[in-house]
Amino acid sequence: MEKAKVAVFAGGVDTSATETKGTVLIHTADQQENYAKTEEAKVEELIKAVADSGAKVIVSETAVGEMALHFCECYKLMVLKISSKFELRRFCCTTDDLGYVDSISVDEIAGVKVTVVKNEEGGNSISTVLLRGSTDSILDDLERAVDDGVNTYKAMCKDSRIVPGAAATKIELAKRVKEFSFTETG
Repeated sequence: MEKAKVAVFAGGVDTSATETKGTVLIHTADQQENYAKTEEAKVEELIKAVADSGAKVIVSETAVGEMALHFCECYKLMVLKISSKFELRRFCCTTDDLGYVDSISVDEIAGVKVTVVKNEEGGNSISTVLLRGSTDSILDDLERAVDDGVNTYKAMCKDSRIVPGAAATKIELAKRVKEFSFTETG
């Protein structure tokens, strides 16, 4: 899907269940048919409202009901299910304040389906690093190395008194002294 508005639901997209148990007495087939039509009309009303808002993609943390999926197909809406609240939060960070993405797709990388979200304009503060390794221990080491690097960079941005280690500061100072000495003698 290209250039799409996104609607994000923290809960499910379906008819809501009540908090207490209730009993509905249905005496005739017409009553049951009317009850089903009312449920169907409420779900269609919800999906139509999302489509009328201009959204082309629905993202939900929990399951999307079959009836809701049917109406999403009728209104040509793409549906994505996010598996955890942390991934949902990260997804929301990739969209701008208006819930807009330049492109969204589901691709397969090394046999795993992944959702690829791109916002080329405006610059995002989220990036994804895809790590691959032959064993779990290698992947664990790679993950720790990336975490260490990202956290070091974050710490350096927050506190200007922190300098890079492993002689990186000395190397940069040596380069600048060399540049300075060549321009002065010039």
